[in-house]
Amino acid sequence: EMSSINPCSKPFSSNFLPIFSDIFFCTKLSVGAMIETPISAIESGFYARNADFISYGLNDLTMALFAMERVGSEELINDYKEKEIITRSPFESVMYEGMKNFIMNSINMAKQANEEILIGICSEQVRDFESLSFFSALPIDYLSTTGQSIPKLKYDLARIMK
Repeated sequence: EMSSINPCSKPFSSNFLPIFSDIFFCTKLSVGAMIETPISAIESGFYARNADFISYGLNDLTMALFAMERVGSEELINDYKEKEIITRSPFESVMYEGMKNFIMNSINMAKQANEEILIGICSEQVRDFESLSFFSALPIDYLSTTGQSIPKLKYDLARIMK
């Protein structure tokens, strides 16, 4: 019976499938987009208009931005460190201005498209104190990392936010 269907407040965006433009979807589950490639980061506004949240998968995004594998690139990273091309692995810390600007610009595009969009960062870099300071200044809603890192992450966040 139609009267038992809960009304929805937000229509499904017609950007993907115009045939659904007038249909309202009701669900208790949120549907989000993983931003793991440079092109998806550049098009974050599109995803923000169509999703309930966006999660930046920085491990994969870092591999794409730096054109190197996370596993197996230790020799190259060490060589770059010895030659003072870099000071830290980009997989450990989001300390490079180009990467910071890339992330900030993508988040800004998503927020411009949908100011209510929830944004998260999923990466190993959130465990780094300097990176955590950077992330805590962004308009994001959550961080995720490996389970064993959560107590230290919460401790470091408390230090940063005090």
